[in-house]
Amino acid sequence: MKKAMNKKMNEIDKLYEEAENCPKIKDCYCQKVKLFVPKPDQHFGRKNIKVLFISKQPGPETVRTGKISPDNDYPTAKRFKKMLEFAELKIPEVFCTNARICLPFCALFFEGHTKTQIKNCSEKWLKRLIKELSPKLIVSLGNEALYALKQTFQSKGLKKYKLGKNGPNSFICNLDGTDYEIYSLYHLATKATGTKSIDKQKKDWEKIKVILKNL
Repeated sequence: MKKAMNKKMNEIDKLYEEAENCPKIKDCYCQKVKLFVPKPDQHFGRKNIKVLFISKQPGPETVRTGKISPDNDYPTAKRFKKMLEFAELKIPEVFCTNARICLPFCALFFEGHTKTQIKNCSEKWLKRLIKELSPKLIVSLGNEALYALKQTFQSKGLKKYKLGKNGPNSFICNLDGTDYEIYSLYHLATKATGTKSIDKQKKDWEKIKVILKNL
């Protein structure tokens, strides 16, 4: 069991290491640049996880620490950790990544991204990550993450769905013969809470318990 767990951890870590030399880099940045790829916290689960959370891109604190971690000293990370409590989830039961997992070293503090970058990342890395982790539930945080899943899954319902218009919703989508439950939530950044307050988002997160129970 321990050997299998270590193998799974190695495969996930290997994925992020390979992403530093992504073959789609020229399509994303129009030139050869060195990529910065923050690594996921080792406390996140790697085997038999309940939920895979997908956000938009590495944030300032993630860039500073080099880690995707709920313990980052940043408001969004603190809100995320609090929301996990409402969903009754523990860190080893979840895994977190981003719709765009890299940033070029020449623009580490550039917040922008393009649909091409997210699309390329989804096709090359997100699809592989989902297969490796086999999560019971995939939760997108914000429209960028939802767009990434639209590129990964071939689902007419998901393609037409818009978070801002319809609010949180869940879908069952197929990826290479395997069904996955997807639940779309709003992002937890300060700007996003202006669209939907944290108190209202709390209710959305509490529904995760119900979804997992019914899977």
